[in-house]
Amino acid sequence: MSSSPFVSPNELRGCPTAVAVQLESLAALRSGWYDASSRAFGADELRWLSELLSRLLRAFELPRPYLYPSPEGIVVGEWAGPSWELAVSFDLERRSATALGVRVDADQHEELRVELREPRAESQLGGFLAAHLSAAAHSSPSTPGAPPG
Repeated sequence: MSSSPFVSPNELRGCPTAVAVQLESLAALRSGWYDASSRAFGADELRWLSELLSRLLRAFELPRPYLYPSPEGIVVGEWAGPSWELAVSFDLERRSATALGVRVDADQHEELRVELREPRAESQLGGFLAAHLSAAAHSSPSTPGAPPG
């Protein structure tokens, strides 16, 4: 892939489909889309996720995630960095997120759980994603709140 001066490296690594388009696809899912117990995503829930992702992507200069629905009403965002693959499960009903980072070249994983209604939770999540997605994340990024080392 050639590098263009008009496209940032983050855009090259991110999902080619805009977040808004991915969320429109999720909004089109009706109850029972996967099985009898799978529910539709609510417009308010998806609006909240859209606003959250917009703030995170802009503030932390993150690439666009690939977004996937789960039958339980969770939306999973996935990112791939130079050394880490990340999946964030966004619980739209509880307004919480669980992020899991897996090192692709080592037997290592890191996890972060945040209640997104709490102060600084959004910054914690954005910091976790940015630290793991940066080109400098070839070593283990420090987990927020953990001692360095």
